[in-house]
Amino acid sequence: MRRSVVCRLAAEVASKPTVTIPHAIKRSPLDLLKALNSTVGTDKTAPHFAFIDDPTTIPSTAGQKRSYFLAKELGKRAARQLAEEWPTLMAFDRDLPRLPAFRPEKPLDPLEVEPTEANLRKLVEAKQVSAAARLYERLQSGDVALSADLQEALFRLVVYYNGQDVPLLEIEEWPGLRNLYDEGATKWNDAGLADLLFESVEKNAENSSTMIAGLCKFRSDVSVVRAKAIYKELLAKNLVPSEEAFNALLSVSAPAEIVPLLKQMAHSGVAPSVRTFNAALTAVGKGKTPFATQWKTIRQLLGEMKAVAVDPSLTTYSIVLETLVPAHSGKDANQLPAERIQLAVNVLNEVLVRLEMGGTIAIVDASDQYFFLNAIRVAVEANNETLVDRIEKAYADRKNTVALTALTTESVFYSRYLTYKANTLNIDALEKLYKELVPRVVGSNRQLTLKLVDRLSKDQRWSFTQRVVGDSIASRHLVDFGLSSAVRKLLLAQDVTKLSDIEKEQFQTEVTRLVDAVVEFANFTQPFLKRLQVKLNPQAVCECALLLIRAEQPDRAWNLVELLLDDKAKTGDDAIVADFGYAQQSTLYELLEAALADGDWYNASHVVQLVSVYQPKSNLEPIIAKIDSRCKLTPIQRSMLRNFVKLRQ
Repeated sequence: MRRSVVCRLAAEVASKPTVTIPHAIKRSPLDLLKALNSTVGTDKTAPHFAFIDDPTTIPSTAGQKRSYFLAKELGKRAARQLAEEWPTLMAFDRDLPRLPAFRPEKPLDPLEVEPTEANLRKLVEAKQVSAAARLYERLQSGDVALSADLQEALFRLVVYYNGQDVPLLEIEEWPGLRNLYDEGATKWNDAGLADLLFESVEKNAENSSTMIAGLCKFRSDVSVVRAKAIYKELLAKNLVPSEEAFNALLSVSAPAEIVPLLKQMAHSGVAPSVRTFNAALTAVGKGKTPFATQWKTIRQLLGEMKAVAVDPSLTTYSIVLETLVPAHSGKDANQLPAERIQLAVNVLNEVLVRLEMGGTIAIVDASDQYFFLNAIRVAVEANNETLVDRIEKAYADRKNTVALTALTTESVFYSRYLTYKANTLNIDALEKLYKELVPRVVGSNRQLTLKLVDRLSKDQRWSFTQRVVGDSIASRHLVDFGLSSAVRKLLLAQDVTKLSDIEKEQFQTEVTRLVDAVVEFANFTQPFLKRLQVKLNPQAVCECALLLIRAEQPDRAWNLVELLLDDKAKTGDDAIVADFGYAQQSTLYELLEAALADGDWYNASHVVQLVSVYQPKSNLEPIIAKIDSRCKLTPIQRSMLRNFVKLRQ
């Protein structure tokens, strides 16, 4: 028996397959990081990373975000400048490894450094345009000869930036100034250093093409004429302009000049790129030709792109959409023919199919991001919910590498998306989407707040209402007459009887916060705070009183109402109540019912006074009769009320 068991085990061991160790899979150093990144998503419950340092200062509106972000960045710039001016203050640090970013060197001063070719080369390589121009003038005054390559490098630098320092839009180190600061358009500096250098360098194809591109980049009527003249001189000398020169000329050409330029480009053997066709499409959209002619030219250009195997970029699609439905149409979108809107929808649908079925959405130019803005604008104007959802899904897809700029275009995109979805989503999904986007991506704004107030007044949900009210208070919407009234309307529409005990406490807290804020703004009577004061108006006082009564604070409510009957509160430099405006009849009657429910004839009589002041045409006899029937009036009290009515009538 023992032997048979041993033999059986030996047979089983012998029958097992041989174990083989597979070869190691070759992976790049980034594969592990990419795998980890694929499992990490955006934390939609956290604020934007730029504002996460201090939860008490997280901004809620686009303006607050702009101010906060710029303040942080300008603080860094100030610290950098201090380190440049007084480097000895940083001489005793012992950090390892040493970081050059913490030891910035002061740039060369062109008026102090020795006028040599080496120093000029340093300034050119550092793109210090103005400093390089001044040092070049010193070299010229000293008759210092420059090498041809340095002179051409200086020429290209000066032409590219029009003799000015690098604009903030191109400084990668400061994203706040780059994305939030608008320098405005500049025109070509006639008879400047660029023109002087152009006369001194060789008039070859490269230098002439650079001049053409610069003249078209900083366009003016004179510079465009001169660029076309240089272009004709190149052709007359049988020199071939560069692709950049053709692209620049296309961007400033009339629609009738596009085809001749493209034919000359083909004749010269210059291969067009996607930027070439984008420039041509932009020129088509700028023309005042009939739309039928524009659309025909657009189709021809798109067909030519396909023929020469040039893949369109997102900028290409964006230009086409903006030509079909101009961005400035806005409220006038309904004036566009329905066929034109439908054509734009068909084009957008075809583009989305290509993006959805294709691979990675790669970025070609910084302007590619504007495709998503134009796409969702067209979808919203066409009231096509399916397209709106597909556009947002395409943008949020991991294969999309074209990111909208944070705090600017991204907030505009998602603001349009959220405002549209506020009309279509059910209240549960809308609350979830709102809390994911506001204020992390989308700032609390007027249009969105008014839309949500209308929606939540009908489909009540306290958790959502509480968040909207809190965001409105944090965004200082209470200083705006319309928004402040809308927020109070939202709270007044809430059915307190359906709230749980915890929700009632939250309701009381929100009402107290709102009334405290309104009263605080009204009490800014000091001279240095007067410009911030927002006086109480009769309707706001009555609505706040109603909210306090529902929040079980009747004493404070009636004290607030008495301000409307206090002449001292309406006159003088310390006035906190506006001496204009009126209270709605419905609101006054609600206050009356609140007083009668407690049998409070005293505060009910105050309401009668307010009705006589703000609704002078109202008949007071029925109101007095109602007070008499629901309150236990003494003969003297009854006589006082009736005499008041007689005096008013």
